Amino acid sequence: MKIEENILRFEKHLKGAKALKDKNLSDYLIYNTLAMECFQSANALIDIAEAVVIKKKLGFPSTYSEIFEILNKNGIINKEELEKAKRIVFLRNLIAHEYYRIEEKDLKNMVDLLEEMKNFKKRKWFSLSLIIAHEYYRIEEKDLKNMVDFLEEMRNFINKVKKMVKEGEL
Repeated sequence: MKIEENILRFEKHLKGAKALKDKNLSDYLIYNTLAMECFQSANALIDIAEAVVIKKKLGFPSTYSEIFEILNKNGIINKEELEKAKRIVFLRNLIAHEYYRIEEKDLKNMVDLLEEMKNFKKRKWFSLSLIIAHEYYRIEEKDLKNMVDFLEEMRNFINKVKKMVKEGEL
């Protein structure tokens, strides 16, 4: 599965989990649906992280937690993100292997952690885009960086225009 598909999968299941988080989790169907949404979102996050490790040739992780440890060791995620990711992996494994043991508060915590890891996805998107563009479209990294610089300049221009409109200058 492509990185883009995993990102969309992560977002889809996180959205589903957030919609269920504050529902009545004593309802068997809601509880199990929330658990599955969290599980799927966590799996997508792991797949995204694993793709970065593989594409950047950072090592050969043997566990899900080790994937994030490698990312941390290589400066791709910080220590706080590492701890959150490891907690997500732990809760994911509870769902996968010891389903009956995960508590409602743990599911709610998992939704919060996944939401916080959304920032990892956003911040790392440029890095992932470089990998995708270089591998699939054979666009050189320097050309992509030039494109990003240009887009940043255009965003600044658009923000100036928005400000001028807001202030009645246009």
